[in-house]
Amino acid sequence: MPEIFHFQKSGSDTPVNQQAHIIFTEEELEILWENTDKPYVDWILIQCYMGWRPQELCLLRLDEINLDSAYMCSGMKTDAGKQRIVPIHSKIYDLVKKNYELAKDLGSEYLIVDYGKTHKIL
Repeated sequence: MPEIFHFQKSGSDTPVNQQAHIIFTEEELEILWENTDKPYVDWILIQCYMGWRPQELCLLRLDEINLDSAYMCSGMKTDAGKQRIVPIHSKIYDLVKKNYELAKDLGSEYLIVDYGKTHKIL
């Protein structure tokens, strides 16, 4: 396997010490879609289609989600990434809605609820 380098955006020829992102193949995505009833698969698909960093997804609050207009407004880390508006892809809308409703039913302010392992549920 060839070594993968990331280069600085300034056009520098100096590699930046970062891990390469591993992209799901079409076949792997199909396997995920066939297994949305399994734990955490819906979260993985939401992340794939929304582009959130793992921490951003886990900290996404319900008040940052507009299901009626199908977008989320959140983000962190960089100025460009903070409070960015991201449309909810039609393929994952039902997964987002299911997690949203579950979180509301459980009294959580966060979209991703793993029954108290990540966030305290009141």
